[in-house]
Amino acid sequence: MASAFYALFWRPPPGPAKSLPVMDRSDCFEVNPNAHGERATHARFPFEAGEVVYTLRGEPSAVRCRRSIEIGPGEHLVDPYAECINHSSSPNLEIRGRVLIALQPIAAGDEVTLDYRPTESAIAAPFQCHHTGEVIDSESCRPGRDAARAGS
Repeated sequence: MASAFYALFWRPPPGPAKSLPVMDRSDCFEVNPNAHGERATHARFPFEAGEVVYTLRGEPSAVRCRRSIEIGPGEHLVDPYAECINHSSSPNLEIRGRVLIALQPIAAGDEVTLDYRPTESAIAAPFQCHHTGEVIDSESCRPGRDAARAGS
């Protein structure tokens, strides 16, 4: 079942393939308040676009919660760094299974963010996006929603 998830969501990083060192260090992040006063995950080191930043740790569970991240259909896990990675409509990370990949250069001290909509099949605690004002809820995660919205 997990291989179907990867077939649907895995895609190569944008731009030409790079031969980058794999950091994937357990000390690559720190959690501090962001500009909105929320707990947020920040990079402790710089990362290049396409670089493997971190592999999520923890045991998968069928239970979705506000702190979990969906790594496959019916598979959620709570990771101490990932639980504080906030949503952005212009993220600097993407998730491929358990692996976080830099979508663009990330400087030391930058808040790292994900777009929750491509990988979460439902949102346990809906919220309003600080950048767009859009409500991010389970409906916003429905496949094809962006295409339907663009056609209207």
